[in-house]
Amino acid sequence: MSVFVYDRKLSYYPVPKIACTSLKKVFFYIQNDVNPNDLITNGKKLNIHRVYTSVAFAQSAPQDREDHFRVTVVRDPVARLLSCYSNRVVHHQELSAPRFKKAALNEGLRPDPTLSEFVDNLEGYRKHFGTITHHSDPMTAYLGEDPAWFSRIFGLHQMEDLRQTLEERTGKSLVIGRDQTGGPKFSRDDLTPRQIARIEEFYARDYELFGRYL
Repeated sequence: MSVFVYDRKLSYYPVPKIACTSLKKVFFYIQNDVNPNDLITNGKKLNIHRVYTSVAFAQSAPQDREDHFRVTVVRDPVARLLSCYSNRVVHHQELSAPRFKKAALNEGLRPDPTLSEFVDNLEGYRKHFGTITHHSDPMTAYLGEDPAWFSRIFGLHQMEDLRQTLEERTGKSLVIGRDQTGGPKFSRDDLTPRQIARIEEFYARDYELFGRYL
């Protein structure tokens, strides 16, 4: 579910691979005056994604309230997919051979794909691996198709503006950290023009609706 701070009339709609781990922790602090990094249960740190899940807009919106100040953060879809590959595939090894599904092998997909293999076969990897689907679904899956639903939409480059906005509305001193940054860094230069066009086509609706905020 998205994050609803009812006593502060605040709502945050997270999108995977757009600072959502860091921002969920900020909103946890806003709600509880406790840094979730300091909470230990059964010897393990609190998993913020078990507290606030990132779910489809249709599941979250009914829990919201009309008088809430609604925020979200958007990111260039090409950069977001590159982050998905770097963090989920390379760093977390979610497509490694020991974890690879036989059905995916039978369809000709390779474990531990290169970036090019991942992009060229994105539909196949999304079909067989739920975590890849979750982290590469279009932003519209999590934000809906009406930007006017939100009070403010921030680009990823506007995190300081978001921090200041949240401080003004809550009266709390806030720090937005950087989580889930493991993995090598990739850029558009690591893709061919054809691959970039392929990604942009897949996320065409994201660009249409949220492009002006990127």
